[in-house]
Formats: sequence, C-alpha cells, structure tokens
Amino acid sequence: MKFLRWIVSLFLLLFMTSIIFKAGSNFINLVLILSGLLLALDLFLQRRRSM
Repeated sequence: MKFLRWIVSLFLLLFMTSIIFKAGSNFINLVLILSGLLLALDLFLQRRRSM
C-alpha cells in the first residue's frame, strides 16, 4: 500500500502546482477526487488489517 500512497501524494502535488500556476481544468479536479478516494481507501484497508 505504500506505492498507492506515493501515487496519491504525486497527484495531490500536481494538483497543488496547477492551482498555484492557475493551470487547472476539469481533469485536475477529477484527479483530486480520485486521489482523495484512493487515500481514503488505503487508510480504511490499513485500519481493517490492523484489527
């Protein structure tokens, strides 16, 4: 799952960069939603395994 966190972190970094340089579009918003969902899924699965 560490690989998944790296991907999510990279997407969030790209999203923040696009906000700073005002190069955002609908695709960037979609990437943000996708990375947020992947992060939530990763955290949920990690808690489930530790129980």
